Amino acid sequence: MRKPEDEIEVKKKYLQLYREFTVAISAMEELLVLIQKDSENLKKLDKDLIVNKQVETMTREIENGIIKKYDACREILNAIDKMEDETERTLLIFKYINGNTWESICEKN
Repeated sequence: MRKPEDEIEVKKKYLQLYREFTVAISAMEELLVLIQKDSENLKKLDKDLIVNKQVETMTREIENGIIKKYDACREILNAIDKMEDETERTLLIFKYINGNTWESICEKN
């Protein structure tokens, strides 16, 4: 049979453990809140990174398109420059380089 003093000591130990567990649980709850906030921030960061990659991809595509159009214009100009008739060269430049319609070219000349 236990002595009352021993029972008091056991109860003190249980109370001490309870307090320690309560502190540990509070700390874990705070940590969980921080993890959830970090998770939300990471999700937002991931979305931002995805958007940035999409913007970079679109920018590259636009730049490549510009380069292709520039190369095509240069080829057209080279071909037009090789033509002997100056009037034909002028008309083709108005049409294919300046982007005028045949109607607007006729009105100018």
